[in-house]
Parts: sequence; structure tokens; C-alpha cells
Amino acid sequence: MTVDEYNAATGDILNKDRPVERYIPPDEVNMEYVPQPIYKLVRYNSPPGAPELKMSTKLKFDRKFVCPGIVSPQKDIIVYPVVYYYAENQCSSGELHVIPLDKNLPVVERVLLANTIKENQTPILETEKDISEKFILRTMTPIDFCEDASLLVAKEKVGNINDGVWQTDIWVYNFRSNKAIKLPEIRQAIKYYWFTHEGIQLDDKRWDIYPLGFKKLTNEVVVSAYAFTGDLPRYLGTWSTDLKGENVKLLSIDNVNVKIQQNGLKLEKAGYEDPSVVHNQSLERKKEKKKKAKLKKKEELLAKKNKKKELNKKLKKMRADERKILRHMH
Repeated sequence: MTVDEYNAATGDILNKDRPVERYIPPDEVNMEYVPQPIYKLVRYNSPPGAPELKMSTKLKFDRKFVCPGIVSPQKDIIVYPVVYYYAENQCSSGELHVIPLDKNLPVVERVLLANTIKENQTPILETEKDISEKFILRTMTPIDFCEDASLLVAKEKVGNINDGVWQTDIWVYNFRSNKAIKLPEIRQAIKYYWFTHEGIQLDDKRWDIYPLGFKKLTNEVVVSAYAFTGDLPRYLGTWSTDLKGENVKLLSIDNVNVKIQQNGLKLEKAGYEDPSVVHNQSLERKKEKKKKAKLKKKEELLAKKNKKKELNKKLKKMRADERKILRHMH
């Protein structure tokens, strides 16, 4: 082996090129019936604005929590959120990562087999990483794709571990230009509207926006706004903005439903396989196992027989050579 061949064989392998082997249960495991879940793909942003991160207390122990992601309408990538926890100041930050999906596999299977080892290392969206201020929580959550999956709208939440969410900001990622766009103009427009029309200074109130997704037939981002000043939240209108933040519009002040796109997908458990099917599969595995054991035993006997035959042949030749030498000696 030459030096170049050695370097080529021992060089670093990129994560995206690493093979991810499937788990195969050991042959000796006898499973009569283990519930086998069945999955299907359903709309991710249903109802509009519903996506939220579902984290557990494991975040404080593992320091990192990977949340379920959103599958593109073309089913070729999955975007998933990651939350990092910093124990020293009890604060967090968030990122969105992309995993390319294997198009050679069936749709549900390619999503089930998506592995973070295949992720693109650079996040497409991320919160600030400043951990100097205690108890600050920052997360990034995907909301939905546009119809052709060239755009992804997401929300960044900033809050306090003891005081809840302070503010939600809108981000849009453009997969064609690989650029992230923040849209703070819509919050400014809402504050301006309520100050000029009602004299309400929203900065003195507890209020926030709730991104709903992309407006039907357009790629405008739609949000609902609410103020929390009493027992019941006060509706501040449904608003939209273009991708440059230059055209903010009030769509409804009376909580009239606005049609929102629902393009992204997610995995959902659809039930379990029929126990009889699993039982029959178990019987088939047992038959296959017996068949393989029988074939293996047959091959071992044949190999043993051939080995013995070869040994006898060598012994016969050795005896013949020995007799021939003895004849020459006499």
C-alpha cells in the first residue's frame, strides 16, 4: 500500500457520508408480540400557529434537547429545532438544523430513518448565544414552509424562566439565497396602530404576537396579536407583512378567520399493527431461523466431509511416496 492509498483509506469521513446502519434484533430474541407502531404524515401547522416546542426536564440534565421537526412539502428535507441549556446561568438558546432525506426510501420510512449525524452542520436559524444574563430563555420554532418549500417561517421566543415569554419575533429563511430575514416591522406597526387609534401604549402592557404561517395564495407572513391586561386576552388584530417588512397590513380587527397555507408535514402515530400479523411474522422468522440453521449445519457437515477427504488424499499420497522411497533404498 502506498502512502497516498493509506491516506485515502484513513482520511476523515464527513458525517453526511457516514453509513447509518439499521438496528436488527438478535436472532436469539424470541418476541411473540411486541406492539409495532404505524406512522403517517400529517399537516404540521394544523391548526395554523399551533407548533410549539415540547421539552422535558431532561434538558437540564442532557444540556441539549432535539425536538421533532417539520418535513418539507417535497419530502426531501426535515428542519428540526435544537435547544441548548447552560446550567451556570440557567438560560437557553435555540437553533434550527436541516437533515437531507433519502429519496430512494418510501416517504414515511425516510423520515423515520432521518438521523442527526446527516445534518448540515451550520444552522439555518439561531438565537443569540449570550448567556451572561441569568434565567433568560431563547428558543427557535419552525412554523411552516411556503408551497414550493423555498421559504420557511419560524418564531423566536425570548423570555424568563420565572416570568414566562416576553416577546416573539418572526424569522423567514430563504433556501434559494441561504439568507435569514428578521421581520420586526410588524411589531412596530401593531404598536403604532393601537397608539394612534386608541391611545394605548403597548410597551406598558403585556402583549405578544402569534405567527400563523403564510397567507393563502401569497407568501405574506400572517400573525395574530393579543394583549394580556385582564382575565381574558384582548385581541389586537390579525396582521400580515411582506418578506421585506415594507408592507404591513391589518387583515382583521374582528377576529375573522384568514386562510393560511398548511404545507409542512410531521410524523404522527396512526395506531399499531394487528397482533395476528405480528404473530405470523414471528412464526415466519422462526421458520426462516430453522431453515438457516439447517442449511448452516449442512454446510458444516459438507465442509467437514471435504476436509476429511482432502486429508485422506494427502495421507494416501504420503504413503505412496514413502513406499516409493523404500523401493529405491532396496
